Amino acid sequence: MTTDIQQFFRNKTIFVTGGTGFLGKVLLEKILRCTDVNRIYILLRPKAGQAIIERFNEISKTPLFDKLHTLRPNFMHKIHLIEGDCMLENLGISNDDHRTLIENVEVILHCAATIRFNETLSIATQINVQATMDLIAMAKEMKQLVSFVHVSTAFVNSVTTHAEERFSSEQLTVSSQDLLNIKQSLGSETFDSMSEKFVDKYPNTYTFTKAVSEEFIRTHAESLPICIVRPGVIIATMAEPFGGWIDNIQGAAGATYSTLMGVLRVINTKYGRRAPLVPVDYCANILLAAAWHTANFEKSRPTKDPTIYNFIPEESNLITWGQYITVLLDYNRQMPYSKMLWYPMIKFIPNKFLYRLAVVVYQTIPGYIMDMILKFQGSKMSVLKINEKVFRLTQVLSYFIDKDFTFATANTRQLWQSMSAEDRKMFNFDMVSLSWNDYLRSYAEGLRLFIAKEGPETIPTAIGTLK
Repeated sequence: MTTDIQQFFRNKTIFVTGGTGFLGKVLLEKILRCTDVNRIYILLRPKAGQAIIERFNEISKTPLFDKLHTLRPNFMHKIHLIEGDCMLENLGISNDDHRTLIENVEVILHCAATIRFNETLSIATQINVQATMDLIAMAKEMKQLVSFVHVSTAFVNSVTTHAEERFSSEQLTVSSQDLLNIKQSLGSETFDSMSEKFVDKYPNTYTFTKAVSEEFIRTHAESLPICIVRPGVIIATMAEPFGGWIDNIQGAAGATYSTLMGVLRVINTKYGRRAPLVPVDYCANILLAAAWHTANFEKSRPTKDPTIYNFIPEESNLITWGQYITVLLDYNRQMPYSKMLWYPMIKFIPNKFLYRLAVVVYQTIPGYIMDMILKFQGSKMSVLKINEKVFRLTQVLSYFIDKDFTFATANTRQLWQSMSAEDRKMFNFDMVSLSWNDYLRSYAEGLRLFIAKEGPETIPTAIGTLK
């Protein structure tokens, strides 16, 4: 039986940006496995002397695509790679490819972004703002376009602790167009030196430039069938194509992995702070559902502003940072890492002075001792250097983990309610029914297998080291 969303995507031509990112790869796999699209154009840049076809072939051979290879072994004939780069003018797309896109594309899924919190303002502006502006300009030329989904972040309004599903450009000190004009007139170096002035109340360049790109969408994309999806903190898959898949340790995943390795032992927050975590496969599903809904129902929206979907845990099924890491540590004791540095544990310390003192006691001093032992053994590894990297990571995350952010989710709930029972099963993103214990177990297994590169066969030896 074909569901409504599957029927929408049948024979559609799609353009995906950010297809090599964490979310983008899961999104591509889901589209190719569960829909019958005509073609997917994927924006891809050459990297380290590697041609775009070589890059994508490497990606398609990863475990994430194993199920797709089995079910649809000829999926590659639906893929057409577009060479480009969000750092370049007009996305670095050639005239011929530009013409191909505007003549054929019906759905845009814009996932490309720099998600580094401490990115320079010039680079964050180019990728998160200018590239979005260029893509919207292209979208306005597409006569067959029926749906455009822009991926933002739940923390786009992080100057406050509550986010409605609406635009809040009043928090910005500059418009999108003015920001680009200033960047162009000053040059990157001078522009970056003024970062603090522009970013102002925002915690970093990432959230600031995401807010600026939303402001541009509100003021310049009202004629397009467009919506915005704002995911929370995206971590491993819940179920598709299998549970626990993850391929990076950025952000919260990096702090989690460091804890399970015994490196991160104290954290500057309260046990009961809300954790706005969402599975990456659920994010892919809501993007596809939002694309379907935008094409079919967006014309009847009550305001001219594009619909915004906050995608985070629902109030009836919240998890705290304390619960999150405690459950993972419990699972970790059943399947520890054989290469962990210390016995995994974590202390939640909200007071900043006591936290810094605890860092010295629980991380710095043991690091010195461990480095002396390693040096005596002839090892070049430095635990202190690892500690420094982990400390910088937690400092970047501190703004988000030491506040209780709340979010309105009426639009997201309405989107879920508008879907058929078959679509809810096929494109599940229901955060109410998510079993955190089951999810975190598969997440712990995924971190161990895909990040630590340790299979189940190493568990007995690793357990022995804990005793």
